[in-house]
Amino acid sequence: MADFVGADRALKRLALTTAGDAATQTTPGGEAPSVASSTSLRDVLSLLLASGADAANVVEGRRDIGRHRVHGHDPRARRPP
Repeated sequence: MADFVGADRALKRLALTTAGDAATQTTPGGEAPSVASSTSLRDVLSLLLASGADAANVVEGRRDIGRHRVHGHDPRARRPP
């Protein structure tokens, strides 16, 4: 039961944390999808898993503010049909 509650807690944290809060101060990559800084990490993760990308550029207005990367995600991994 504790493992189940812990997993739910992690999902809630993803929903409450924004991409802007978690972005690293690195140069954005050209081929990565872009997300608004106000996008929840839950939505960023969903986008990355659906697109097969391992990182997203984080933008605020028209200004790039960094990247959010999913460590350990292999974009070549088979996606469900």
